[in-house]
Amino acid sequence: MTERHWLYLGVGLPVLLGALDLTVISAVLPVIIGDLDLVVPDGVRQASWLVIGYLVAYAIGIVGGGRLGDRYGSRRVLVWAVTLFGVASAGLILLDAASVRVVQQIAYRGFEARPDPGVTALAVLTGWRVLQALGAGAVVPAGMAFGWKRLRSRSWLGFVAAVDLLGWTFGHLYGGIVVRFFDWPVAFWLNVPAAVIAIVVLTKIPADPAGTKAFPWGSFGLVSVGLAGLIVGMGGAEGASLPVRPAYLLGGAGVLAWGLRIGRHSLLPWSDMKANRPALVANVAVGYVVFLLLAAVPIFVSVLVESDSDMAAWTTGWTMTAFTVPLAASALIGGKWATRSVLAAGLVAATVGLLLLATWQPNVPAMLPALVLSGVGLGWLFAPLAEAPLRDARDETAGAVSSIIILLRLIGMAAGSSILTSFVLVGIADLDVSSGVTDAVLDVFHNVPWIALPAMLLLLPALTLRTQD
Repeated sequence: MTERHWLYLGVGLPVLLGALDLTVISAVLPVIIGDLDLVVPDGVRQASWLVIGYLVAYAIGIVGGGRLGDRYGSRRVLVWAVTLFGVASAGLILLDAASVRVVQQIAYRGFEARPDPGVTALAVLTGWRVLQALGAGAVVPAGMAFGWKRLRSRSWLGFVAAVDLLGWTFGHLYGGIVVRFFDWPVAFWLNVPAAVIAIVVLTKIPADPAGTKAFPWGSFGLVSVGLAGLIVGMGGAEGASLPVRPAYLLGGAGVLAWGLRIGRHSLLPWSDMKANRPALVANVAVGYVVFLLLAAVPIFVSVLVESDSDMAAWTTGWTMTAFTVPLAASALIGGKWATRSVLAAGLVAATVGLLLLATWQPNVPAMLPALVLSGVGLGWLFAPLAEAPLRDARDETAGAVSSIIILLRLIGMAAGSSILTSFVLVGIADLDVSSGVTDAVLDVFHNVPWIALPAMLLLLPALTLRTQD
């Protein structure tokens, strides 16, 4: 195998599994709640931190991983991050009654508290999940920058985007298979040997040089707190009419803006990227539209297609492949072939796909044309939108620029999911069912294109990007 092959394997494997673990928890969470004998509804709310904690830590890992790679060398940070991910995965797998008792004893001696064994086990699981996510998040920008510095290839950026998207989108299906045939810890078994393989492979590739600038811990801390506030705020509050917490959103946005301003040169050098700001905005837009569609499918299927919850999860999983497989495939191919005419065709295809949302009927075949066209069209954009900022970046800032690109996509994805959920919930709450419940709910979904199409205008700068092989 050549160095290029080792690079693709050593980075692709942990990127895939880290993204997979972000969504696999949605399938195994009900089983964990049952195994730990958590009381509903408090147990469900407490267990949601297995999801929220991972997402928050994943975003923080993205912010830190790129700049740490610039400071200490991307390959070194990759090995650190993969090691952390593997060790935390082993902790999840090996959780047992003995380790729970140890934590209970620490809680009693330190705080004179006697937590419930189930709650204690959940706290330990959440801790391991957070460590997992810190490693998984850092892998993506460090890996993207490491490969870019060695290859200077748009194909590499398409590969990273495709692998990341596959992990995000197949997690729920993979988790569903695990809980149907195995115990829930099996969902994390692959992580440990995969981490070992990735570390061995990465050591076969020459290391990149370390930088000299100190890591900006102050701005990093502020940005981390701000991101946590935004993500928790988008998660909603129990009993609220909308799935958002305005106080967290506003507070998080304020702290995030403060941190970004302080670290505008040292942490995430967005102020040095004026020429590429249209591409940066477009990265938010593509993440927004992608996750808006990913959020629409499970809601539509569970409300209108399948009444049985088990069948709804299964139907959602394979229906989403009509969007996710073309999305990942075109991201991969788009890394090799991304002329302006191809990008223009992609934007047209995605726009037509979004308009076809207005034709959805309560059956899967009616959903497929919109999903396939949207996936093919949007996938072409990922590599060119990453290439433009990285091409103008120096090697000593390639990690930080990679962090900006991925973080903007993540923010767009979170916004797409939250806005779609809010739109549907408000629409259903205000339904006029005089024409029948099914027709009334369909009317809500048929208006979804109007919250997606404005974002497509922000993708038009992709047609003006200078691309090269």
